Amino acid sequence: MLRHLRIHAELKAFTQHLSAVSGLQHFDMAYNFLYGSIPAALVTMPALTTLALFVNYLTGSIPQLVSPLVGLILASNYLSSSFPTPPTTLASCFASSTCLTDFTGCRGFLRPSGDCGTICGGGCGEGEACAPLVEAGSEPGSIVPMECAVSIDSVPPRLMHTSAVDSTVPPRVIHTSAAVAMLLLRRSLGVTFTDWTAASLCLVSGGSMLTPHGWTGVRCDSQGHPIAIDIAATTGQFLLPAPSFPSVVSTLQALSSIALPGNSIYTEFKAFAWHLSRLTSLKHLDLSSNVLYGPIHSSLLTIPTLTSLTLSGNDLTGSIPAVGSQLLSLSLSSNYLSSSFPTPSTPLPACSAHTNCLTDVSVCNTSEAGAGNQRSASECAICGGGCAEGEVCAPNLMVMRRAQSMQSTQSTQSAMAALATLSYPMSCFTSRDSFLPVAMAPAAAAAMLALKKSLHVPFTDWLQGALCSVERGTDSTTHGWTAVTCNGEGHPTAM
Repeated sequence: MLRHLRIHAELKAFTQHLSAVSGLQHFDMAYNFLYGSIPAALVTMPALTTLALFVNYLTGSIPQLVSPLVGLILASNYLSSSFPTPPTTLASCFASSTCLTDFTGCRGFLRPSGDCGTICGGGCGEGEACAPLVEAGSEPGSIVPMECAVSIDSVPPRLMHTSAVDSTVPPRVIHTSAAVAMLLLRRSLGVTFTDWTAASLCLVSGGSMLTPHGWTGVRCDSQGHPIAIDIAATTGQFLLPAPSFPSVVSTLQALSSIALPGNSIYTEFKAFAWHLSRLTSLKHLDLSSNVLYGPIHSSLLTIPTLTSLTLSGNDLTGSIPAVGSQLLSLSLSSNYLSSSFPTPSTPLPACSAHTNCLTDVSVCNTSEAGAGNQRSASECAICGGGCAEGEVCAPNLMVMRRAQSMQSTQSTQSAMAALATLSYPMSCFTSRDSFLPVAMAPAAAAAMLALKKSLHVPFTDWLQGALCSVERGTDSTTHGWTAVTCNGEGHPTAM
């Protein structure tokens, strides 16, 4: 149950992975700011018996309902069309204050006619969803303006029709997962380019792989698949990518080049790097001048196709993993990496590792002046000299944002340049990637900690070390976290 949490999200985005939770029986997200349509995959889950989505901003028709659904509450939304034929198991159903034309099979009454016909100008285009404009003080269920926004899940599977561009160009199809990944990238980076729309991705002029195809900073191959992303300094704000962002980007298997320098992306790098290592065509990766922290995952430096890696100007810590023989250029300068530089299996033609906490960089062969210069002992004494197991050394985001506000009157480029020269205090925080060995899968622990961060949970016992790690017993026994119950194996079963 996730009621009264002011969650503002497209319902499909929130539930797209629930189909894997085959044992889910009760789903309650009432009193939030959920929008978009109800996905059929949600109402047809094999074990689902009760579904409560009342007091939200959902639109579209209600999918066909199936057994074993017993209770359904969809009141106070903007759902339209007629109520579908209910399954024989449905014993309790409420759909009051909606825009349905026929309530047969469910109890309810209409919203005022003016409410239904005016939202989002009467309807949104393909690849869009009608979303509420939520401001400070807005409460779920209140009448708020609604406008058409890019849907990250309702992306048309065929993003190009020949009549829309050039009848001589064969239609190109992008897998929906790739389109969703690109739209999620747009949202995470706060991209303001006017041509970044669902309908324009990889659509214009066929031909060479170097021809831009609709989105500024994005290149596609002749089949319409994104192969390169090159975006620098988009917003001047510290960017917090969605927790699913790294795994979604890894679906873009055609990517050979990623360059996102100077975007102030603030995230733990270990999981991000692991997902990037799944890109089997990646040759060039530039994530310099961001706010990546934590250690480098060993799999990143050994991607068979990777020849150029630039991670300079971040807050990375720990030792440098083994360097693969395929790398031709490696830049790790201006971080907090420690120990000695590992001996590569073959000499690196271009290597930079200055301004770290390394004890030996002699094998980092570079012509850059002063490449051996390292940080002072006081600079390297971050996080009190080290963090405990399950923690990571990271810059304090609140302090960074205060510094950012001081630069708010400058242009994006100048603000980013100024922020890059500042030093921020670093502290030990719970790591979302290096978990203590408790009796639950790391992916589940990551999901619960991401949920804690997303919902701003104030409970003092919501700590990584307490999650499902004490008093193992029955399903009804709480295990360390307020409002969370676990089974005897330490897996969360209810919240």
